[in-house]
Amino acid sequence: MQVTIITGASRRIGKAIAEDCETRSGIVFKISSEDVDFKNYNKVKSFISQLLTYCTDITQLNLILCAAQIGTSNEIDLRNIDKLYRINVIGNLAVIQAAIEVECKLRIVWFAGGGAAFPYPEFFGYSLSKVAVVRAVENLSKILSEGSSIIALAPGAVQTDMLKTVEESGAEIRTRTDISEPVNFVRKFITDQFDSLSLNGMFLHVRDVIPDHTPIEGKKDLFKLRRIE
Repeated sequence: MQVTIITGASRRIGKAIAEDCETRSGIVFKISSEDVDFKNYNKVKSFISQLLTYCTDITQLNLILCAAQIGTSNEIDLRNIDKLYRINVIGNLAVIQAAIEVECKLRIVWFAGGGAAFPYPEFFGYSLSKVAVVRAVENLSKILSEGSSIIALAPGAVQTDMLKTVEESGAEIRTRTDISEPVNFVRKFITDQFDSLSLNGMFLHVRDVIPDHTPIEGKKDLFKLRRIE
C-alpha cells in the first residue's frame, strides 16, 4: 500500500497536490493547522503516528511538507522568528520523525522556496526557517534508510496569499510559476518518473531539468546551500 501525507493541505499548493494525489491509488491524508497545532511538535508526531496505525502493509510513504507561515515584515522580531521556526521547521520534522518509525520506502518533498535561495530581510524569520529546511534535507538524506529519498523544493512564485504578502512588502519576486508546475514535479518525484534516488538531498527548483540536473537560467548554485565552489 502507498500512503501520502500532505501538510498545509488546506490551501493553494498543498491543496492542489492533495487533489492530484487523490486521483491515484493509495491513501491520502490531508493535514492542516485545523487538525493539529504545528507549533507543538509532540502533538504533531503523536497525530501522525496515530494516523499511520490505521494503515497496514505500507510499501511507500510519501511526505509532502507544505505547512509554513511567512510571518510579519519586522526585520528582527525574536518572538515571530521563534514561532516561524517551530512551525516551518520543527513541526514538519516531527512528521518526518513519525514516518521514519514506519519501516518502508520514503519519498519526501519539503518546500523551501525563495526564502532559502535568496536573502529576504523583509521576511527575516521566514527566510531563516527556510534555510534550515535545506540543511535539514541535506542531513536527512544521509540518515534515511536505503531506498528512500528526500528533496527540498522551490516552487517558484505561485499566486498564493503568501505571494500577495510578499508583493505588498515590496520584496523582489523572482521566478513566477503556475501551480501546475510544483504539482507535476511532486508527482514525478514520488512516482519515480524521475530517478528519485539520484536526487536525494538536493535543493531543486520546479523548472530544473531532470534527470541531467541542468538548473534554470544557468543558476548552478541552486543545488547548494553554501554557494561557493
